[in-house]
Amino acid sequence: MGGGGAVFLKRQENHGTRSLSHPLRGVPTFLREFKWIMRYRRYAIPSLEPVYFGMRERGGNQRAILVTEELTGFVSLEELEQGWARDGMPPRAVRLRIHQAVAALLRRMHAHGICHNCFFPKHIFIRATPEAGITARVIDLEKSHRLPLRVMCALRDLYCLSHYASPIWSRTDRLRLLEAYLELPRLNAYARYLWRRVAARSARKSEDRGKRKTDQLE
Repeated sequence: MGGGGAVFLKRQENHGTRSLSHPLRGVPTFLREFKWIMRYRRYAIPSLEPVYFGMRERGGNQRAILVTEELTGFVSLEELEQGWARDGMPPRAVRLRIHQAVAALLRRMHAHGICHNCFFPKHIFIRATPEAGITARVIDLEKSHRLPLRVMCALRDLYCLSHYASPIWSRTDRLRLLEAYLELPRLNAYARYLWRRVAARSARKSEDRGKRKTDQLE
Protein backbone atom coordinates (compact mmCIF):
# COMPACT_ATOMS: atom_id res chain seq x y z
CA MET A 1 0.00 0.00 0.00
CA GLY A 2 2.75 2.46 0.94
CA GLY A 3 6.02 3.32 -0.73
CA GLY A 4 9.59 2.74 0.34
CA GLY A 5 11.46 4.50 3.14
CA ALA A 6 11.29 4.54 6.92
CA VAL A 7 8.23 3.10 8.62
CA PHE A 8 6.49 3.33 12.01
CA LEU A 9 5.41 0.03 13.58
CA LYS A 10 2.83 -0.46 16.35
CA ARG A 11 1.86 -3.72 18.07
CA GLN A 12 -0.93 -4.47 20.51
CA GLU A 13 -2.52 -7.38 22.32
CA ASN A 14 -6.05 -7.59 23.74
CA HIS A 15 -6.72 -3.89 23.31
CA GLY A 16 -10.19 -3.13 22.01
CA THR A 17 -12.93 -0.54 21.91
CA ARG A 18 -16.37 -1.74 23.02
CA SER A 19 -19.36 -1.04 20.83
CA LEU A 20 -22.99 -2.14 20.53
CA SER A 21 -21.97 -4.83 18.05
CA HIS A 22 -18.92 -5.88 20.13
CA PRO A 23 -19.94 -5.24 23.77
CA LEU A 24 -17.58 -7.71 25.47
CA ARG A 25 -14.18 -7.90 23.79
CA GLY A 26 -14.63 -4.82 21.67
CA VAL A 27 -13.16 -4.08 18.25
CA PRO A 28 -9.34 -4.22 18.20
CA THR A 29 -8.13 -0.62 18.34
CA PHE A 30 -5.64 -1.06 15.50
CA LEU A 31 -8.36 -2.53 13.30
CA ARG A 32 -10.46 0.58 13.92
CA GLU A 33 -7.47 2.79 13.16
CA PHE A 34 -6.60 0.90 9.98
CA LYS A 35 -10.18 1.20 8.70
CA TRP A 36 -10.15 4.92 9.40
CA ILE A 37 -6.76 5.33 7.71
CA MET A 38 -8.29 3.80 4.60
CA ARG A 39 -11.34 6.08 4.82
CA TYR A 40 -9.18 9.17 5.19
CA ARG A 41 -7.13 7.95 2.23
CA ARG A 42 -10.30 7.39 0.17
CA TYR A 43 -11.31 11.01 0.68
CA ALA A 44 -7.76 12.34 0.13
CA ILE A 45 -7.57 13.68 3.69
CA PRO A 46 -3.86 14.11 4.56
CA SER A 47 -3.04 11.55 7.23
CA LEU A 48 -1.02 8.34 7.52
CA GLU A 49 0.11 6.16 4.62
CA PRO A 50 -0.53 2.47 5.39
CA VAL A 51 2.14 -0.13 4.66
CA TYR A 52 0.83 -3.25 6.40
CA PHE A 53 -1.91 -4.39 8.77
CA GLY A 54 -2.30 -7.86 10.25
CA MET A 55 -4.36 -9.42 13.02
CA ARG A 56 -4.57 -12.91 14.52
CA GLU A 57 -5.82 -14.73 17.59
CA ARG A 58 -3.62 -17.18 19.49
CA GLY A 59 -4.34 -18.78 22.85
CA GLY A 60 -7.39 -16.60 23.31
CA ASN A 61 -5.35 -13.43 22.80
CA GLN A 62 -6.01 -10.94 20.02
CA ARG A 63 -2.85 -9.56 18.46
CA ALA A 64 -2.53 -6.84 15.84
CA ILE A 65 0.24 -5.02 14.04
CA LEU A 66 -0.02 -1.77 12.11
CA VAL A 67 2.79 -0.35 9.96
CA THR A 68 2.62 3.12 8.42
CA GLU A 69 5.11 5.29 6.58
CA GLU A 70 7.11 7.59 8.82
CA LEU A 71 6.07 11.23 8.54
CA THR A 72 9.47 12.36 7.33
CA GLY A 73 10.03 16.08 7.66
CA PHE A 74 6.90 16.61 9.76
CA VAL A 75 6.85 17.97 13.31
CA SER A 76 3.87 17.88 15.64
CA LEU A 77 2.16 21.17 16.38
CA GLU A 78 2.77 20.43 20.05
CA GLU A 79 6.54 20.30 19.43
CA LEU A 80 6.39 23.53 17.46
CA GLU A 81 4.53 25.19 20.33
CA GLN A 82 7.16 24.04 22.80
CA GLY A 83 9.89 25.52 20.61
CA TRP A 84 8.00 28.81 20.28
CA ALA A 85 7.52 29.01 24.05
CA ARG A 86 11.29 28.62 24.41
CA ASP A 87 12.55 30.70 21.47
CA GLY A 88 9.70 33.10 20.70
CA MET A 89 6.73 33.01 18.34
CA PRO A 90 7.37 32.94 14.57
CA PRO A 91 6.34 35.93 12.43
CA ARG A 92 2.65 36.59 11.88
CA ALA A 93 2.88 35.50 8.22
CA VAL A 94 4.22 32.07 9.24
CA ARG A 95 1.51 31.62 11.86
CA LEU A 96 -1.11 32.55 9.27
CA ARG A 97 0.16 29.88 6.85
CA ILE A 98 0.02 27.30 9.65
CA HIS A 99 -3.56 28.40 10.43
CA GLN A 100 -4.49 27.96 6.78
CA ALA A 101 -2.91 24.49 6.53
CA VAL A 102 -4.64 23.22 9.69
CA ALA A 103 -7.93 24.85 8.67
CA ALA A 104 -7.80 23.25 5.21
CA LEU A 105 -7.25 19.84 6.82
CA LEU A 106 -10.24 20.32 9.13
CA ARG A 107 -12.48 21.56 6.33
CA ARG A 108 -11.77 18.49 4.23
CA MET A 109 -12.53 16.14 7.14
CA HIS A 110 -15.76 17.90 8.01
CA ALA A 111 -16.87 18.14 4.39
CA HIS A 112 -17.08 14.34 4.48
CA GLY A 113 -18.83 14.29 7.86
CA ILE A 114 -15.74 13.03 9.70
CA CYS A 115 -14.99 14.22 13.22
CA HIS A 116 -11.50 13.32 14.45
CA ASN A 117 -12.70 13.65 18.06
CA CYS A 118 -9.17 14.10 19.49
CA PHE A 119 -7.87 16.95 17.34
CA PHE A 120 -5.08 17.86 19.76
CA PRO A 121 -1.82 19.64 18.80
CA LYS A 122 0.10 16.41 19.43
CA HIS A 123 -1.96 14.71 16.70
CA ILE A 124 -1.44 17.45 14.09
CA PHE A 125 1.81 17.30 12.11
CA ILE A 126 3.25 20.19 10.14
CA ARG A 127 5.85 20.27 7.37
CA ALA A 128 7.29 23.30 5.58
CA THR A 129 9.00 22.97 2.19
CA PRO A 130 9.92 25.57 -0.45
CA GLU A 131 7.92 23.65 -3.07
CA ALA A 132 4.67 22.88 -1.23
CA GLY A 133 4.72 25.55 1.45
CA ILE A 134 3.20 24.47 4.77
CA THR A 135 1.15 21.27 4.85
CA ALA A 136 -0.64 19.51 7.71
CA ARG A 137 -1.53 15.90 8.46
CA VAL A 138 -3.45 14.25 11.28
CA ILE A 139 -2.66 10.98 13.09
CA ASP A 140 -4.26 8.69 15.72
CA LEU A 141 -7.52 8.18 13.87
CA GLU A 142 -9.06 5.35 15.89
CA LYS A 143 -11.53 7.62 17.72
CA SER A 144 -12.78 9.25 14.53
CA HIS A 145 -16.47 8.93 13.80
CA ARG A 146 -19.13 10.31 11.51
CA LEU A 147 -21.55 13.00 12.61
CA PRO A 148 -24.73 13.97 10.75
CA LEU A 149 -24.06 17.73 10.75
CA ARG A 150 -20.90 19.60 9.82
CA VAL A 151 -21.44 22.05 12.69
CA MET A 152 -21.21 19.14 15.14
CA CYS A 153 -17.83 18.16 13.69
CA ALA A 154 -16.69 21.79 13.89
CA LEU A 155 -17.72 22.27 17.52
CA ARG A 156 -15.95 19.12 18.69
CA ASP A 157 -12.70 19.41 16.74
CA LEU A 158 -12.32 23.18 17.12
CA TYR A 159 -12.87 22.79 20.86
CA CYS A 160 -10.16 20.12 21.09
CA LEU A 161 -7.70 22.26 19.14
CA SER A 162 -8.43 25.49 20.99
CA HIS A 163 -8.59 24.05 24.51
CA TYR A 164 -5.43 21.96 24.27
CA ALA A 165 -3.36 24.44 22.27
CA SER A 166 -0.52 26.15 24.10
CA PRO A 167 -1.36 29.37 25.98
CA ILE A 168 1.18 31.12 23.75
CA TRP A 169 -1.53 31.21 21.05
CA SER A 170 -3.24 34.56 21.51
CA ARG A 171 -6.97 35.16 21.22
CA THR A 172 -6.26 36.83 17.88
CA ASP A 173 -4.40 33.74 16.64
CA ARG A 174 -7.33 31.52 17.58
CA LEU A 175 -9.81 33.82 15.85
CA ARG A 176 -7.68 33.90 12.71
CA LEU A 177 -7.66 30.10 12.63
CA LEU A 178 -11.46 30.12 12.89
CA GLU A 179 -11.66 32.64 10.04
CA ALA A 180 -9.33 30.44 7.97
CA TYR A 181 -11.47 27.37 8.70
CA LEU A 182 -14.63 29.20 7.58
CA GLU A 183 -12.78 30.95 4.72
CA LEU A 184 -13.97 34.33 5.92
CA PRO A 185 -12.17 37.70 5.80
CA ARG A 186 -13.78 38.54 9.15
CA LEU A 187 -16.14 36.92 11.66
CA ASN A 188 -19.84 36.74 10.80
CA ALA A 189 -22.79 35.66 12.96
CA TYR A 190 -22.15 31.94 12.42
CA ALA A 191 -18.46 32.31 13.24
CA ARG A 192 -19.29 34.19 16.45
CA TYR A 193 -21.75 31.43 17.36
CA LEU A 194 -19.01 28.80 16.94
CA TRP A 195 -16.55 30.91 18.89
CA ARG A 196 -18.95 31.34 21.84
CA ARG A 197 -19.79 27.62 21.95
CA VAL A 198 -16.13 26.55 21.77
CA ALA A 199 -15.08 29.12 24.41
CA ALA A 200 -17.93 28.12 26.75
CA ARG A 201 -17.06 24.44 26.51
CA SER A 202 -13.40 25.17 27.15
CA ALA A 203 -14.31 27.28 30.20
CA ARG A 204 -16.46 24.46 31.62
CA LYS A 205 -13.64 21.97 31.09
CA SER A 206 -11.16 24.21 32.91
CA GLU A 207 -13.63 24.75 35.75
CA ASP A 208 -14.23 21.01 36.13
CA ARG A 209 -10.49 20.36 36.17
CA GLY A 210 -10.01 23.00 38.85
CA LYS A 211 -12.74 21.44 41.01
CA ARG A 212 -11.14 17.98 40.73
CA LYS A 213 -7.79 19.36 41.84
CA THR A 214 -9.43 21.10 44.81
CA ASP A 215 -11.23 17.88 45.79
CA GLN A 216 -7.95 15.94 45.66
CA LEU A 217 -6.24 18.47 47.94
CA GLU A 218 -9.08 18.24 50.44
